[in-house]
Amino acid sequence: MKKLLSVSIAAVMTVGMLAGCGGNNASTSSETYQDNDEKLTLKWLGYPRNPGAEEGTIPEKAIEEKFNVEIQPLFYEENKYQDKKVMLMAGGEIPDLIYELDPLHVFNDVDQDFVVEVPYDTIKQYAPQYFDYITDYAPAAWIYSRYQDKNWGVPNVNHNHMLSKTAAYRKDWLDKFNLDVPKTLDDLHTALYKFANEDPDGNGKKDTYGISVGSTHYRSYFTEIFGAYGCLPFDWQEVDGKIVYGGLTDECKEALKTLATWYSEGIIHPDFVLGQSDGDKWNSGTLGYMLTQYNDPNDKNAIQNTVKELNPKAEVAIGFLPTGSDGKSGTRAWGRACHVVSFGNTEGHGAKVPRMLKIFEGMFTDFDFYTTLKIGNEGESWEKAPEDTTKANNFVMLPGYGAESSDETRIAGMSTDFAGPGMFTPVAPTYENYASTRSDAWNAWAKEWTDEKYSLTDYFFKIDVVPSSTDYIIDLRTKQMSIMSEIIQGVKSIDAYSEFEKIWESGGGQVLTKEANELKDELSDVYAEIGVKQ
Repeated sequence: MKKLLSVSIAAVMTVGMLAGCGGNNASTSSETYQDNDEKLTLKWLGYPRNPGAEEGTIPEKAIEEKFNVEIQPLFYEENKYQDKKVMLMAGGEIPDLIYELDPLHVFNDVDQDFVVEVPYDTIKQYAPQYFDYITDYAPAAWIYSRYQDKNWGVPNVNHNHMLSKTAAYRKDWLDKFNLDVPKTLDDLHTALYKFANEDPDGNGKKDTYGISVGSTHYRSYFTEIFGAYGCLPFDWQEVDGKIVYGGLTDECKEALKTLATWYSEGIIHPDFVLGQSDGDKWNSGTLGYMLTQYNDPNDKNAIQNTVKELNPKAEVAIGFLPTGSDGKSGTRAWGRACHVVSFGNTEGHGAKVPRMLKIFEGMFTDFDFYTTLKIGNEGESWEKAPEDTTKANNFVMLPGYGAESSDETRIAGMSTDFAGPGMFTPVAPTYENYASTRSDAWNAWAKEWTDEKYSLTDYFFKIDVVPSSTDYIIDLRTKQMSIMSEIIQGVKSIDAYSEFEKIWESGGGQVLTKEANELKDELSDVYAEIGVKQ
């Protein structure tokens, strides 16, 4: 990706003048990086999930002792992270470890000479098992750290992003109409029609609906219905060897036709455009179907329990996502790839980068050590949960570390989320190690109900990895969703979708499509370079 990218805050305009720690982004060979036995000081700008924590936490000390380093951690809150990161480095204070929440942030940091190139051979040398894991498990993640035909960091993964959703139904409503849990899209239509039009709660009123959407975010927009047509309407998809925008496919239009029919039949809640929580409608007894994931049956906040507060006779059934006529099924998922960890263009980075890569390799290959970095020491900050626990995790945090609230865990510099990266764990463990921290109940659910074949992902995992996305995609997607909603509501006919096709062509879509296909070719080059079979 050679196009210059820009972060949309004014601070970046002055960054180049204020930064003074490095030279230019000249080519870097693996010989540049050589570790030594000296104690190193690392300014550590990790994943911003622990605001309020202070230097000297258990995870920090564990890394320091094991790898002969002194860490100077920077604890930021996520919603202000990027702005603070840019201002920090604009002032000439560049961290040694820089957590990048978006590939575009990597590219901007390259343009400002804030980060250093890290050849693949260097990563193979100092973090060989982690390199092999990413290359095998999420090879497309390497495009996130690729810019100007060079590599500028180490990508990571998040296993939660690939867990497919399941469908939840009011079983008592299904039973009333002698229906099994739906399997196909036609089955779903039959059930939802009855939920909406045949008085499932028996109160003699037309006050129930089949389906809604619980958010105005594009990722939740009737995702399982589009998935039954094999469509991701807001993502890049490969069709006949070319990358196309899913919202321009015939499958997208077919799904829209279905949704428009369902709305005309009273199946879809009329306020779906507002994004009111599905949970609120479910709990009130208004909605008979929603998407869900694992629910602890003994948790009062689980959907099978909250619905009974106002509907004591309610029963809940779980099912797979509906399958379309040609066997397609699924919901949108972020994909395995997550973020990038880059390395600052700081004094002494020739020794610091290898040491940090060794730290990554150490936490990836030693899960006991990784556990300490996540939740501290057994008996001090956590203990094992009872074997028959129905909670998701098979451990519980102790007083002062999360027994009372998650704030305690956060301030301790820890995280109970083993699925993805954290402040002191820039890389995630294997899925198997992640699953080992989950309860038997959770693992049984995951084995029965989750399958990656139902997790539909953007070709690149993130649509905005395409360089000009920041210029066009939000505006295009907003207009697309507006037209889609009008079609579903019957305000416009399906033929009106051609309006969006014209908007796409004139509003930057041609540029994005061209770049997406160029990026596909570049990804092929990356695969060839790191040894991924194509």
